[in-house]
Amino acid sequence: MRPSPIMINRRPAKPGILASLLLWIVILCAAAIGLAQIRAPQPVASDAAPHRFSAERALADLEAISREAHPVGSAAHDEVRDYLLQRLRELGLTPEVQRTTSVSVSGHTTADVENIVARIEGKAGGGAIMLAAHYDSTPGGPGAADDGAAVAAILETVRALQTGEPLGNDLIVLLSDAEENGLLGARSFVKEHPWAKEVRLVLNFEARGNQGPSFMFETSERNGWLIEQFSKQASSPVAYSLIYNLYKLLPNDTDFSAFKEAGMQGLNFAFGNGMNAYHTTLDTVDRLDKSSLQHHGEYMLSLTRHFGNSDLAQPQQTNDRVYFNVFGSAMATYPQSWAVPLAAIAAVFYIATLIHGFRSRSLTLAGYIGGFAAALASLALAFGIAAAAWSGLSRFFAEYRWMLESDPTVSNPFFWSFLCLTVAATLLVFGFLAAKMRTENGWAGSLLLWLILTVATSYLLPGGSYLFVWPLLFSLIGLNIAFRTGTTEWPAVLGAIPGILFMAPIIHIVYMLMGLPLAGALCLLTALAMTLVIPAVRSFPLAKGWVAPLVMLAVSVAIAAAASWNVMPSSSHPNLSQIVYFKDADRGRAIWASGQTPDNYTSALLAEGTSRGDISGELPFLTGGLQSFVSQVYFNDAPVYDEPAPEVEKMDDAVNGDRRTLTLRIRSLRQAEELTFTTNAKMTVYGASVNGQPLIAETRQVEADDPFSFKHIGSGKNGIELRITVGRNDDVRFYAADCKYMLPNEVPQRPEELISYRDMTFVFKHYQM
Repeated sequence: MRPSPIMINRRPAKPGILASLLLWIVILCAAAIGLAQIRAPQPVASDAAPHRFSAERALADLEAISREAHPVGSAAHDEVRDYLLQRLRELGLTPEVQRTTSVSVSGHTTADVENIVARIEGKAGGGAIMLAAHYDSTPGGPGAADDGAAVAAILETVRALQTGEPLGNDLIVLLSDAEENGLLGARSFVKEHPWAKEVRLVLNFEARGNQGPSFMFETSERNGWLIEQFSKQASSPVAYSLIYNLYKLLPNDTDFSAFKEAGMQGLNFAFGNGMNAYHTTLDTVDRLDKSSLQHHGEYMLSLTRHFGNSDLAQPQQTNDRVYFNVFGSAMATYPQSWAVPLAAIAAVFYIATLIHGFRSRSLTLAGYIGGFAAALASLALAFGIAAAAWSGLSRFFAEYRWMLESDPTVSNPFFWSFLCLTVAATLLVFGFLAAKMRTENGWAGSLLLWLILTVATSYLLPGGSYLFVWPLLFSLIGLNIAFRTGTTEWPAVLGAIPGILFMAPIIHIVYMLMGLPLAGALCLLTALAMTLVIPAVRSFPLAKGWVAPLVMLAVSVAIAAAASWNVMPSSSHPNLSQIVYFKDADRGRAIWASGQTPDNYTSALLAEGTSRGDISGELPFLTGGLQSFVSQVYFNDAPVYDEPAPEVEKMDDAVNGDRRTLTLRIRSLRQAEELTFTTNAKMTVYGASVNGQPLIAETRQVEADDPFSFKHIGSGKNGIELRITVGRNDDVRFYAADCKYMLPNEVPQRPEELISYRDMTFVFKHYQM
């Protein structure tokens, strides 16, 4: 009897080395096309047409904004504020300064906020669109990328808009203050400024590095309409709903968080490569990727023109969408509600494929189970080896760990070394341990992993479900073709193309934003992607046995060895060097403290007798983050420099029944940027306010080891007015401290191969009222 075609199980000869190389060329081309999505547009010259955005034109403003660090409370901050006001006036706007004292959600931080706001009236009204960026920097760096690039881009966008027809909707410009101190400027705007109620849509711009494309990484809730408009109207859009879903799981915030809490619709943008510039002295104009600035500006201009002429009078919120780049700036998007039905279709298709495979005798139960086990083993091996390699690398180069984590010129070769380790692990499992396994079994077993991930993400992380469901569906098509034809290599590779296209940019983005500490997870994703091309892996003539794994292992070791010569601080890739000066004005004693292993700069200040341990007990005014900083530091006695303690003046002392209200003026005699108040006794705090802004909402019982404390930023010459109500008979004792964002003048400058984001001088003194 002649067999049915479905029972045919052809076994053609495996492709030769040239055919195998062609398969791998297709795979690498798919990865390259995927990575090509992650690029910024070329900067436009200053002689471009007036209606276009030009990064070169914006640079003039950026150079003025980011000449030096300009944190809240510094003289440089005032200079940047005045410059921005002048530039907005030159552009034909009438800017205003919203001055207020802002209090963080926790009540532990307050600041003198100076938001810059301006408005361009639209023709039709019906709501306003807002461009937002913060103009303050951290103490550690000039802030050219974070967030000077966005501020300069707003100025250039306003200039370009003024060359055309007025928008239909009003345009509000918000250059917020004190973002680096807890979004205090944005929170003050949404809480106190009357324009906030008119904002229908906000576009916020940020940075977490100084290079790379600008991603749209966050949206307001129910983003369907926004994503549809963004994908069609944005210039060179780059966005992935998986990144947004992952970002929501992290404890990170930008000003956009305050806008979302106020119920505003909007989109949030940032570029994030070059993390070694983030909050450091490397965040300068000359190190900024001009393409990143151009990308910011093209988003601003295209989206402002579009939304500025859209009907924003009615709410446009619809259900969330899945979205991702496919080819270059071409985006795919569909309702997030499709995630579960697509997973169900994939599950049914997978079951049907198994039935096809077993009926055609292409699959065996034992082989299928072995294929699944082999896929799990390859992922576990890749994760374990990469995690162990990172652990060993970070221990061996402990003094330079910050460079390994943040500097791409140092970390990139090691990342490629880890990827070679992943390839070696996959080749080992599928080329040696599974040498007797039929290719279809290994392929089908691996796809079970993809099905599990598809189902899990469709419920738990629907914005990321696309990363698994579409590669699974296309690979199942390829597997069914293989069952019919008996040819596995080309059906596998062609079916894997969507998976390679989608996975390559995600691996790159996560590495770019998080660095080598996530090496284990990144290599696990790489190994997962390789399971899609198991037939191509196994078809290579040298894939079986130890030869190919050993070759890739040798390549990995060679890359790591060569890269190790670059792990040394230099002017092109400096290392972090942190040291803080603490002075106890009561005891006339001072301490140096550093969180990093002593280097050739800090070791000279720490000198002989350096210890490592917890010095929080020596610094009773510290709470919060700084208290954790000094829990494990290198420290030693320091010279007692002439740095005066803050001054506390009792302005009023009133008793009413069983309560006592003290009004104190706390002032830094050296005009430090921060003031800290920390109680040091048992008392009942019924209420407290700084410059009229309340700090606590309810009565609080305070102990010496559980103090009432807050930090004020931007005290300047006048200091702050603190009003605190306590029990009538309470012993009111507290520490007043100030912090200046520099080391004492007597300290020598750091060499150029070392940088810091935390040069600070604290002086504290105990008071009793």
